[in-house]
Amino acid sequence: MNKKIFAVVLIAFILMFAMLITISAKKTTSNVIKICVSDAWWGTSRDPDLQNAVIKELEKKIGIKIKPIIPTNAQYKEKVGLLLNSGDKPDIFRAFQAMNFVPSYAVQGHIIPLDDYIKKSPLASSVDPKIYDLLKVNGKIYFIPFNKPATKNLWMRKDLADKYGIKLSSTPTTDEFFTEMKKVVSADKKIIAFCFPKFIDNFQFFYNSFGCYANIYPKDGKYIDGFNTPEAKETLVYIKKLYDEGIWDKEFITNENNKMRENLFKGMAVSDIDYYYRYSFYVDNSVNAKAETDFLPLYKLVGPKGFGGNLNEAIQDAWVITNTCKNPDVAFKFIEQEVFNPEVRQITSIGVKSLHYSVDEKGIAQPRDVAKATGYNLNPQFLFASFPDFSDKGFQWSPQVLKSLPKQIQIAKEQAKHLGPAFAAPAGKSEKYDQVVLSIKKKREEIASKFVLGSATLEEAFKEYDNYWKSIDGAKMLDELNR
Repeated sequence: MNKKIFAVVLIAFILMFAMLITISAKKTTSNVIKICVSDAWWGTSRDPDLQNAVIKELEKKIGIKIKPIIPTNAQYKEKVGLLLNSGDKPDIFRAFQAMNFVPSYAVQGHIIPLDDYIKKSPLASSVDPKIYDLLKVNGKIYFIPFNKPATKNLWMRKDLADKYGIKLSSTPTTDEFFTEMKKVVSADKKIIAFCFPKFIDNFQFFYNSFGCYANIYPKDGKYIDGFNTPEAKETLVYIKKLYDEGIWDKEFITNENNKMRENLFKGMAVSDIDYYYRYSFYVDNSVNAKAETDFLPLYKLVGPKGFGGNLNEAIQDAWVITNTCKNPDVAFKFIEQEVFNPEVRQITSIGVKSLHYSVDEKGIAQPRDVAKATGYNLNPQFLFASFPDFSDKGFQWSPQVLKSLPKQIQIAKEQAKHLGPAFAAPAGKSEKYDQVVLSIKKKREEIASKFVLGSATLEEAFKEYDNYWKSIDGAKMLDELNR
């Protein structure tokens, strides 16, 4: 073989070898998905070993390779923002407060529309179209809901209500709530009368009582700023009254949800605000904390003009796919399976059998001690939040859990009779609004907090808000939304 022929053969061999490496690399990466979800999600345990067990089980069930990004729940939104503005976006992530954030992510080009994927998916297309209609951007759907639409009500410990002589119906008035909860403050300064988390968007439960929707929303056929209204100010005056009189938790501005929940089920608080499907969770945890009691739902507080409703979060969390995802088909497959496949949803909701929980010879499931030590809780609340039917879970609940289920089912039915309002202003209609929608939310929460905490009078707080509104040309923005 002469040198020329040898060179040609060698080059051909090198090219073929390179091609094989490329094909192999593509096969290796085609099923790899980078997923960002907070540490509160992976089988409800924050333990890295148990989280890794969930990841491996999901890989096996769905047939993909997962590269996880797992920020803490408290830092999650900030982490997502950093990732989206970096050169290293995840392929998919769970969008918190979807009604506010999904439109913003969409108009900024961070996420892709999913209409075509939904049409081709019998599972995703089975979702009530009204859910998708709530959050379209320029007529397109950019999300898959994480859970069924959820509501929040107030929860009260029966033992402490009895101890302090609190007598409230499930739909008391705002005056009744103040008067009865004041009994706690008068009797015991160490007990929190009403525990609240740091998430100011939960104020909407109280706005509902005064006929207010504290956001851009349609009223009488026109979009208005519901925050800058007499009804919003009346609400904040009421909340401040609860705060000043010692009913509202003085530490609320730093409370994480987990802390709020722990205060209630351990008996350090009389009441709090939480999802309707948390009844069995509270009962179960109160037993484990040796503070067993029943829990009473307050579905709404009826205001002076007869308004009231629970906190209707509609689409609270959602799955989205980023614009840099190289394998959107695989990414959608993961989302579709996680949301709608009972086997997969059970793994992400309560973990892996034999690691998170065990099933005894009678078929009854119990959390394993090693998992409980990490804060894990085996609870049926996911049955009420999830889309799929869990008629066959592969186990029976413990007698302790089964005892609470009938009332949880009753509460799930009753909460639907007291729905508060839920609106989303149209994204893509006003460029100005799309640019400032998240900063408006932040400013409203800042103004509300300043007034309630006492660092500004109502007049001072809303003067600051008026100046801010002018600085973003809010009047023009509303005109654009109303065209």
